[in-house]
Amino acid sequence: MEPITQLTAGDYENAIDFLNLVFSEHYPIDFPRVLPKLYKPTDESMSMNYAIKRHGKIRAIVGLYPVELHVGATPLKLAAIGAVSSHPNDRGQGHMRRLLQFCLQVMRAEGYHLSWLGGQRQRYGYFGYEVCGSTAVFTVNKKNISHGYAEMPAIHFEKICAPDERFTQMKLWHDTHPIHCTRPVASFAEISRSWQNDLFAAMSARDELAGYVIANAAGAVLELATPDEKAVIPAWVAQQDQAQVAFETAMLPHPIVKELTRICEQQSTRSSGNWQIFDWQRVVNAILKVKHQSMTLMNDIFRLGIEGYGVIELCVDGPSAACIRTRKRAHFCCDPLSAMRLLFGPLPPAMSGLINHSALNGWCPLPLSLPRQDQV
Repeated sequence: MEPITQLTAGDYENAIDFLNLVFSEHYPIDFPRVLPKLYKPTDESMSMNYAIKRHGKIRAIVGLYPVELHVGATPLKLAAIGAVSSHPNDRGQGHMRRLLQFCLQVMRAEGYHLSWLGGQRQRYGYFGYEVCGSTAVFTVNKKNISHGYAEMPAIHFEKICAPDERFTQMKLWHDTHPIHCTRPVASFAEISRSWQNDLFAAMSARDELAGYVIANAAGAVLELATPDEKAVIPAWVAQQDQAQVAFETAMLPHPIVKELTRICEQQSTRSSGNWQIFDWQRVVNAILKVKHQSMTLMNDIFRLGIEGYGVIELCVDGPSAACIRTRKRAHFCCDPLSAMRLLFGPLPPAMSGLINHSALNGWCPLPLSLPRQDQV
């Protein structure tokens, strides 16, 4: 059986050729262009990829990319999984299974709190992942704008394609979001342009920075940060060629969300990916606190038993909210996948068919999400 190896800078060209071959089955893809934040000819970058080789040639790859996810004041060590691939001639030989199981061992050994990946639900359910979490999508059209604002704000947008001194202020605004990832100023541009999206500076009539927008080719806004949402949102929609624009956000109250709710034509909620929780106490504690800080939750206590982990106690008491591990008897027990659906939705707990509990229905779904530009 071929060993699992950690790639190095010397594997860069072979790895990129392999990934482009495997993922171009339906349409051409160029990994360094799509994800410049991840694919570089350096040991640091390539070491995030684990592979199986035969006679020196790559037959399968799984990438494990460390991300620091900030939920309120709590940093969470997240393992983002991507580039899951096997050579077309080697499928069915168990390479993906071996690599994913190996990566799970690495995550546990290195103390990751949780993991995220995108992909088909049942395929990754076998490895402990479940579709859950939540992302809000608001659709705003030009009629919404013309009726929602007395006059059009004097905001224009500049596409940024090179290092820019404005990144420092953009990062400060980015870091005010209650759920965000560590994003160094030096990496702001390449992270913003990942997934073939573009970064735009919102500029006032005085040519002062008023915010920033990350959008795709269709004008859909995947990230927005501004202290003046009543100016930037209508200006962006009005200046697009498309009749309507979608905005993605985390499922948390925020001035941007409040403004989108006021004017949008449609709003919907979808899951935020496939998740796996390792440190249930730390993850749930962080997200419960953030939600309680943004909206008042009813006072109560609920204990959830999770197979293979133990019992966690969720408690809201006046201004405080917390999750702790306990030896007390659980009110309800279930497997980890059911626990993820129960706590993180995206549907309310009562709709899961697992349990109908008044406090839990009021607290959940907890807003577990990963910003689009930080996905892999």
